[in-house]
Amino acid sequence: MKEIFEIDNLDGYEFQDLVARIMKKRNYHNVKVQQKSGDFGKDILMKGPNGEIFVVECKHQKLVGRPVLQKLQGAMEHERNNTNSDVYGIVVTSGKFSPAAKAYEEEFGTLELIDGADLRRMCEKQNIIVMNGKIQAVTNESFIVMPEEESKDISLKNYSYIYGNENFNPKTSTKLILLPVFYLKYRVYLSTSTSSGTIVDNYQKESEIAIDGLTDLPPKFDPNLS
Repeated sequence: MKEIFEIDNLDGYEFQDLVARIMKKRNYHNVKVQQKSGDFGKDILMKGPNGEIFVVECKHQKLVGRPVLQKLQGAMEHERNNTNSDVYGIVVTSGKFSPAAKAYEEEFGTLELIDGADLRRMCEKQNIIVMNGKIQAVTNESFIVMPEEESKDISLKNYSYIYGNENFNPKTSTKLILLPVFYLKYRVYLSTSTSSGTIVDNYQKESEIAIDGLTDLPPKFDPNLS
């Protein structure tokens, strides 16, 4: 069964829970989300296959800079001093890493950086669908295709009703063409008011529209496809 997360609607703590779920499916052990405050820069603590400790910092933001990586280095050192174990660090973001952050990682080579694109690839492998504010198709199983023989039977049955067809032998053929079409049902609520709270105007609209997935226009039937 697929799990679906609308990533734009997650707060920082829910994003941590999502990352923890992914790490569990990547076969890390003892994956624990830390307390919401006083975590010393350790959002998630977990263990690898050989008992080594991994410290994970989660950033649900568009851009992660070098200071986040430096903070994680300090958290790793804190954990290393407390446990006398091998400690590694991972930074996970729903966005991207700044050039300075990437340069820092390349210089020291002690951290794994997972950006939004990497995160989505991991989710795909683990059967987790991560959606953002853009329209995304999550399935193509949205209709029932008529079997070829059934469509031929319908054509021949209707042909039999045509007057004067006795001297003609009908021929039938079928062709299945799939076109991407998005059906959208939307609601718009708009209220304009003054600074004192007096409502100046109200606007409400509910409607629906079909959009061609190739042209972004209302779908049209192309006779050349028949």
